[in-house]
Amino acid sequence: MYARDGGLLREVRRTVLCEAFVRNVLCLCVLSAFVFSMVLGDGFIMTAGVFKKDKKTGRVPNRGFVIDCLSKCEKAENCHCVRMSNRKEKQVCDLMNPFPYGKPLPPKGYVYFASNKYYETVYNVSSPNYALRKKASQSSVYELYGIHYTPEKAVDGSHNTDGLKPPYFAHTQDSMWAELNPWWQVDLNQDVTVMGIRIRNRKEWGDRLHDFDIRVGPVPITTDYDDVHFKQNTRCYYNDKGGVQDEELRPFLCKPCPIRGRYVSIQITQNCTDCREPLKNVLQLAEVEVLGVP
Repeated sequence: MYARDGGLLREVRRTVLCEAFVRNVLCLCVLSAFVFSMVLGDGFIMTAGVFKKDKKTGRVPNRGFVIDCLSKCEKAENCHCVRMSNRKEKQVCDLMNPFPYGKPLPPKGYVYFASNKYYETVYNVSSPNYALRKKASQSSVYELYGIHYTPEKAVDGSHNTDGLKPPYFAHTQDSMWAELNPWWQVDLNQDVTVMGIRIRNRKEWGDRLHDFDIRVGPVPITTDYDDVHFKQNTRCYYNDKGGVQDEELRPFLCKPCPIRGRYVSIQITQNCTDCREPLKNVLQLAEVEVLGVP
């Protein structure tokens, strides 16, 4: 009886100790998260790059360096993104504002972090749309049955996806007049730190929205680029092939960092290999929303 009671007592003690250990670990995690959030404010997320590991130094860059770099960004005015070297011989912390217009950011050798506001802005349906009812232009205008599919239809606030119902949508030339690299552009009328855009695809013929380049910057695109890939502004996102479904509202994040600029352009850059019209490019946009901060 005594042995059984002693065994039971030891089991109770082990249970109590385990529960105490779990509580302490949870408290430590909560405390660590609190301290981390205090240091980094709203927090940051990795948007590009790979951490390399070294037997002597561990993760490169080390955690302390990462926290220090992100803290500098948080304290700096209008900083939403940082770039750090992942090479142990050269510790680099670059605050990515102002953004280098037209210059692609090298993905190799670096790790990029952007603030949580970057994701929260693009995926929040109530975020301000800086493109709404702004001046828009496109490489050409398609006309059918007396309907003119003009560029401002993509920023009129309507998400109509039916090409035969008003208020219609933006649509470049079709058939034998289709361009090699049709484009659409909106003038935000001010410099905006663009974190991403959302595009509503049309109903039917959605596979025409393929292989397109989204760029942000200070330079407006012109008719000189109807058959040429426009590269003067910084690339926000490149959508390879298709993948945007009919009537889908698809968000596109500017990666690896938000980009500051006045003009946002969308341009098809090459023919589609898996579309119904592999040799014809037509750009159709039911609605475009530009998300960011002033």
